[in-house]
Amino acid sequence: MSTHCNIGIRHPDGTVQGCYVHMDGYPDNMVPSLVSYISHRTTTGLALLISQAAAGGGLHSFSCFSGVDYEFRDYDPELLDKCGVLDYSGAAPFAYLVCLETGDIECWEKDYDAREFVFLASYSIDDLGGYSIHVDSPDLW
Repeated sequence: MSTHCNIGIRHPDGTVQGCYVHMDGYPDNMVPSLVSYISHRTTTGLALLISQAAAGGGLHSFSCFSGVDYEFRDYDPELLDKCGVLDYSGAAPFAYLVCLETGDIECWEKDYDAREFVFLASYSIDDLGGYSIHVDSPDLW
């Protein structure tokens, strides 16, 4: 069984573009993977990857622990907007929203009792490619 997630980029105008990730969507993998990807390829690179992945239904995997950072799926196109990234009815129990301007990452988890996504934490990337965690509520654009 795999842990699904959605990743999205929040643009300055408030729009979100996102895609589905089929495997290894738990925070212990996704946060360091997103930090590594953004540190080496920028948030713009992540936005381009999401657009490319959405054309084939998302990513099969996204991990900084393997020799390849990501693997594309080959399904029907599916570009997720803000509502899609945080869509409770979807398969993903986790969602990650990345700010295009700052690279800050918000981590959300599906609350099955409340039937919605709830905020877990946000992460800020430092100049050395590391990150710090913040558990206060996000600015919910």
